[in-house]
Amino acid sequence: ESERHFIQDFLRGYVSVDWNDSVFVVRTFSGHSDSVALAIDSMGLDEVLGTVSGRDNVVFIALKKGAKGEDLVKSLKEKIPEFDPE
Repeated sequence: ESERHFIQDFLRGYVSVDWNDSVFVVRTFSGHSDSVALAIDSMGLDEVLGTVSGRDNVVFIALKKGAKGEDLVKSLKEKIPEFDPE
């Protein structure tokens, strides 16, 4: 039940995602970065080393060594079928 709440927080807050070799960035609606970061940290995604919530509308996710942004997108889609990174 609590995971469903985290999923809802993520879906309510995220706007878009993008990444490079080591950092995954989630843009959020204003004021939602903390709840989106907490949701990501709480979902136990294997690719995530940790998150840093920006002041207002961005979350930076450090990827674990060997993980790629595409891997995190796949894991997010498995946990959150409604997630659409496009």
